Amino acid sequence: MPELVLIRSVCASNEFAYLFKERIGVSIMHQKYTQLLANNGLFANNWVYFWCMIETPFISHFSYGRAISKQELIQFLMGKYPQAKPSTLNWHIHDLVQKGILYRQGRGSYRLNKDSVSQSLTPNRRQFRPSIPDQLKKWDRKLRKSFPYLTLCIWSTQSIQAFSSYQSFTTYWFIEVERTALDTVLEIVLLAKLSLPIVKATDLNLTERYRTDTQTVVIIKQLISEAPLQQVDGIFTVTLEKMLVDLLADENVFEQYQEELPNIVQEATREYAINLDKLRRYARRRNKLTSINKLFAQVDL
Repeated sequence: MPELVLIRSVCASNEFAYLFKERIGVSIMHQKYTQLLANNGLFANNWVYFWCMIETPFISHFSYGRAISKQELIQFLMGKYPQAKPSTLNWHIHDLVQKGILYRQGRGSYRLNKDSVSQSLTPNRRQFRPSIPDQLKKWDRKLRKSFPYLTLCIWSTQSIQAFSSYQSFTTYWFIEVERTALDTVLEIVLLAKLSLPIVKATDLNLTERYRTDTQTVVIIKQLISEAPLQQVDGIFTVTLEKMLVDLLADENVFEQYQEELPNIVQEATREYAINLDKLRRYARRRNKLTSINKLFAQVDL
């Protein structure tokens, strides 16, 4: 018998359910495993229902693009689990939203994400590898030499331009570091007396954002823990997943790109592969999971 993980069960006063780590077919859900669970002492009455993953039949039942009412979702789930309580059905709808299978578009209304069938979009397309300016590479080497245990991420908005119809006059060079090292790194970069403006991301204002006296601004930015990074020529830089989430989450930095985010996502996913697990995990870290799901639902993937 596969190992069980206690998630939720349904009884007279509490709600919980059991879920196999091993994915199994919906058709064998109740008939085959109810007795097995009982025999193993996991429950002793018919208040408890065994839930298995239903993402695939759920996705195949509903069509993309159209609004799905909560009542439609309830009716579908009741067809699979006729004895389940309303509270359990509501929990499962919530679970589908949390997993990115559905997203809310209003009170009692949902839509199915176009990318929910697969955890990787366009897997046969090439890996995104941003180009890093030579001077920024030099700064990476210098900072890593001074702080060998510091996690750095460097990249440039030149990586965005290939997907954007908006051609900004100013290019941002990002040096992302852990929050505790922000001020120290800023001080070191300032002491180097570069000929470029240098500013912390939190202090970025309209003057720096739209200045025309320089083509490059260096921005010292906090690196969110567990951000998805990749190594290019031995240098840690952004993945496409991180870049797209940051564009959405850091409006104060990327204000000029906000209106065309759907187009940027469209162009990026047309050319490069995206790992949805990685994308959603980072979006959740940044409290932007719902927003990123809505954004991806707007584009033709």
